[in-house]
Amino acid sequence: MGEWREVQLGEVADLLTGFPFKSQYYSDDPADPRLIGGDNIVQGSLRWDNVRRWPHSMTSDLERYWLAPGDVVLAMDRPWIEAGLKRAAIVREDLPALLVQRTARLRGSSTLDNTFLRYVIGSHEFVQYILGVQTGTAVPHISPAQIRAFRFLLPPLSRQRAIAHILGALDDKIELNRRMNETLEAMARALFKSWFVDFDPVRAKAAGRAPSGMDAETAKLFPSEFVQSDMGEIPRGWRVGTVGEFVELQRGAIRQASSAKGSDPVQSF
Repeated sequence: MGEWREVQLGEVADLLTGFPFKSQYYSDDPADPRLIGGDNIVQGSLRWDNVRRWPHSMTSDLERYWLAPGDVVLAMDRPWIEAGLKRAAIVREDLPALLVQRTARLRGSSTLDNTFLRYVIGSHEFVQYILGVQTGTAVPHISPAQIRAFRFLLPPLSRQRAIAHILGALDDKIELNRRMNETLEAMARALFKSWFVDFDPVRAKAAGRAPSGMDAETAKLFPSEFVQSDMGEIPRGWRVGTVGEFVELQRGAIRQASSAKGSDPVQSF
C-alpha cells in the first residue's frame, strides 16, 4: 500500500466522552450554549428540536467539553438506527455547544485530517465494525475503547486532504441535488393542489380570466364551470369515484433469474 499504514483510531484521533449535565439546571435562554447528545444526532446531521441548553454562568469548569468546528460526534447509546449511523460533523452554525455524556467527540491530530476523519467514521467499514461490537439488546451501546480500537488504513496527510476534498465536492453536489429535488417536489405539490384540489384554473375561467401559469392549450383542458357532487363543487365533466374504478391493479411475480456470460452477473426479471 506504499505510504499507507494500518492504525487504530485511538492512535491518531482524540476521543472524549461528554459530561453528565443535570436537568434541574437546564436553561431556556436561547443565547446559552446547546447541549449535544445522542438524541440530537441523526445520520450525518444534527437536529435541534427540543434541544437542551446550559447556562453560560455554569461553564467555567467545562472547558474540555466545548465543541469546535470539524469535530465529529457519535452517539454511543443506540448508535445505529434505521436511517444509518448516528454521527455528524460540527459546523460553526452549531456552536456554541457542549458535549453530553454517552456521546463521543472525535477530533483529528497532526497525522489525521478532521475532514478525512469524518469520512472514516461514515465509512461502510466503520459502520459494520460498530454493528459487530455493540452490546445490549434493549439499548445497544458502544464504549470508548471499542471506538478507539477500530483499525483502518491511513494515507499520508496530503493524500487525506486530497481525498477529503474530492469527497467533499461530491457531497456538496449531492446536497445541491437534494435541495433542487425538494424544491421541484414542493412546486409539483403546489401545482397539483392548485389544479386538482383548489381548481384554480376552473375558477379563473368561470370568472372570465385566463388561468395563470399555463399555456392556452393546457387551459383548454379545464372546464369553465362547476357542478354539485357528493363531495361539493367539482369541475363540469369530472366525476367522483374510487381509485379502484380508475386504476387496474395487477399483482406481479418474480421470474426465475437467468444469467448471461460475462465478467459481471446479470439478472433478468
